Amino acid sequence: MAKMAKIHGIAYILIGLLVVIASWKINYSNLILFFYIGWIFVLVGMVKLMLGFGKKKDKPQQNAQSRNLSHLTSQGRQHQAHHYKKCPRCHNVMRVHDRFCGRCGYRV
Repeated sequence: MAKMAKIHGIAYILIGLLVVIASWKINYSNLILFFYIGWIFVLVGMVKLMLGFGKKKDKPQQNAQSRNLSHLTSQGRQHQAHHYKKCPRCHNVMRVHDRFCGRCGYRV
């Protein structure tokens, strides 16, 4: 299952401000719900920005197969080695029967 992209806090703030300004300029009395929803977006964006500054940038994550191989002992790696191969372009670990790399699409 693919992971969804994370939305940056600035995007929340910009969308929220756009909704707030648009609902205020068009017709505040009929669009009051959108006005407050816009402010909620701005608040969520500010919280995401504040929490994001405290986090360290993680190393790029390895795919699941290479994580599975990393914990094996050298004897276990030799036993498992015939089930996997590496892409010559990006060094992604793949199954022996794969014809294309799952990361870069290179034909193996």
